[in-house]
Amino acid sequence: MPVKIFKYIAIFFLILIGSFFMIGLLTPSISYDSSITVNVPVEKAFSLFSDTSKMKNWMPGFVSLKLDSGNTIARGSKMTLILIQDGQEYDMTETMTTFIPNQHYSYLLENVVLHNQVDILFTPIGNSTTIKVNNLVIGNNIIWRSVFYFYKKRLVQLNKEIYSNLKKMIESQP
Repeated sequence: MPVKIFKYIAIFFLILIGSFFMIGLLTPSISYDSSITVNVPVEKAFSLFSDTSKMKNWMPGFVSLKLDSGNTIARGSKMTLILIQDGQEYDMTETMTTFIPNQHYSYLLENVVLHNQVDILFTPIGNSTTIKVNNLVIGNNIIWRSVFYFYKKRLVQLNKEIYSNLKKMIESQP
C-alpha cells in the first residue's frame, strides 16, 4: 500500500512539474500596459522623465544609471541600470531603441533572467500629457518564462507604483 501511495504522489508531482514547464513553452512572453495623465505640458513631462538625476525620486530601489557607450539620449546607447529590490541588487543593461523628444522613449532592458522591451509614448492633451507604457517581457529560458507567467500580477503592480510615483514627481516640480 505505501508503494502505491508513493507512486501516486510521484505522478502528481511529475504532472505538476510538467505543467510548469508547459506554461513556459506555451507562453514565451508576457506583456502589460499602464497609463497615467500628468497635469503638465508634454515638454515638461518628457524632460522630467528623461532626467536621470530624478530617477531616484520615482523608481523604487534605484541606485544608478551609468552610461557605458554612446550618447545618453541616442539610439543604440547602452547604460547599466542598478536597482535594489527586496535586499537583492540587480544589474541590467539598458539599450536605447527610440528617442523622439516629447513623443517616444523606448529601450531594451536585459540581464541574465530576461529581456524587457519598454515603449513609452507621450501624448499631449491640452496642458496635460498622457504617458502610456507597454512592457514586453521574455524570460531567458523556459523556467523564467513560466516564472514570469505567474509573476505577471506583481510586475503590473510594480509598474503602476513606478508610474504613480513618476506622476507625483512630475506634478510636484515647479
